[in-house]
Amino acid sequence: VVAGLTGIAVAGCRRRDLYTRRCARRLSAMMLTLVLVAIALLGVSALGALTGRTNRLTVGIGTVGCVAACLLGLGASVAALLEGHGGALRVAWSVPIGELHVALDALSAFFLACVFLVSGLAAVYGAGYLTAQPTKRSLAPAVALFNLLVAAMATIVIARDGVLFLMAWEVMSLSSLFLVTFEHEREEVRRAGLTYLIASQLGVALLFILFVFRPAVERGG
Repeated sequence: VVAGLTGIAVAGCRRRDLYTRRCARRLSAMMLTLVLVAIALLGVSALGALTGRTNRLTVGIGTVGCVAACLLGLGASVAALLEGHGGALRVAWSVPIGELHVALDALSAFFLACVFLVSGLAAVYGAGYLTAQPTKRSLAPAVALFNLLVAAMATIVIARDGVLFLMAWEVMSLSSLFLVTFEHEREEVRRAGLTYLIASQLGVALLFILFVFRPAVERGG
């Protein structure tokens, strides 16, 4: 009788453990999905900012979209960080190397939380800074590029294949370049932009070399 009761208890514990693991996997997948939704929202708000007829409307659309996406991404990142379990998504796509692969684990969740927190605060500060500037220039490019920059940084953190990583890195580099040179009529701004362009593209070239020769190095090891 004791052996039978013990067996029933063990089986119950195993079922509970299996249920707990399944719940953890579903929660991790949900957190990754929310991060992807936040990235998509950043892209949509960037496009929306380009449609604003006035600078105030443009800044409002971009800022609201960015802050909402950052809050969503920050919540999902903190939840994934506290949970400690990772989620992954693999999708076949027509590229010569690898597949579309994104994942969320404790380390990437920590960096995502930093990205979304700082970016959300920067969006709020930037809205006040841009609207206070006495300029007739359209602010749509700056607002859209900032949202695109945040989306690219978040994608870099969750990217698990080389092609997606390099694409997101290039988007981050170019959007940062155009943000740096937004006031391009100033000589020092153009000089800073050129310096940044050289440094960023050198970094891309080194990353490309790393991803090209990494499989050969791993096979040799």
